[in-house]
Amino acid sequence: ALPISMVSRWSNEPKRSFRIGRYPGQPVVHDGIIWIPSTGSHQIVRIDPHHEQIDYFCTEGRGPLQVFLTDDYLYVIHAISGEIEKMDLGGKTISVVELNGYPSDVLLRDGTIAVIVEQSWDPTCRNGWLTILGDS
Repeated sequence: ALPISMVSRWSNEPKRSFRIGRYPGQPVVHDGIIWIPSTGSHQIVRIDPHHEQIDYFCTEGRGPLQVFLTDDYLYVIHAISGEIEKMDLGGKTISVVELNGYPSDVLLRDGTIAVIVEQSWDPTCRNGWLTILGDS
């Protein structure tokens, strides 16, 4: 697992290090909490820098690549299993949506999720597509 360090803004010296798993992805900050997908460890890391606390959430999907949050939910895009997983902020899986291909990017806006699926699991399909999930 790779360490991530908190650095003091006053001295520029490391304050604390956290282990975040194999192949960490892009961090997202929401309400002061840092969320990091760990693709190689199949988990999400939640870091509260104010309380110097770290939590690890195992995912049902494989290869979490990207995370995004609302006030109530954590959404995880999985590169290996080709899914979007909806979790509560405590790490419990609520639902999983199969994308049937390799998701490469995602956008959340106004309750709608748009996912670019770059490549299908079906070898006869050579095109990518856009999948839109939402209330409407």
